[in-house]
Amino acid sequence: MSEHILASRLAATAEYRDTLSRLLGKKFSEFDALDVKLFTRATGGAFQTTSMDRSPETFREICYIIFKIEAILRDLRSRR
Repeated sequence: MSEHILASRLAATAEYRDTLSRLLGKKFSEFDALDVKLFTRATGGAFQTTSMDRSPETFREICYIIFKIEAILRDLRSRR
């Protein structure tokens, strides 16, 4: 069940692309690239299969991507 929740939350950014584009301006392309990378990394490979296993390397990569996305969003908040 948690895999379905994760996939739906990651896909939710697609619903708000226009809004995010307006809010982020020039930073949107960087955000979008990171968002795609996050979705691919988090749901790729053996995701939602019986052979799915935990990967510390994947976890670290995802944390780093999220850190970069959070930095973009923090910058947006600081400009308001």
